[in-house]
Amino acid sequence: MSNLRWLVVSSSASGAGFLSIIFLFFTFFYKFTLAGFFVLVFVLAFFIVNVVFTAHYFSNISRELYIRKKMQTQMKMRAKPTRYR
Repeated sequence: MSNLRWLVVSSSASGAGFLSIIFLFFTFFYKFTLAGFFVLVFVLAFFIVNVVFTAHYFSNISRELYIRKKMQTQMKMRAKPTRYR
């Protein structure tokens, strides 16, 4: 459950970072400043980190679901009675 919580948090942060990047590009078309460039580099770095965290938590959740499904199918196979003739 905590992986899902962290996935939501990192996805939200990635989305906010993506919107900030788009806003900064529109600001650059209006007026380019050195401070704005540094802010863009800073936001890009945090955006990349959040995307990596999102991919990490998504893969953890996918792996857990795969293992859970595999275990459930094994339990169903064991629960079936076998008849010998």
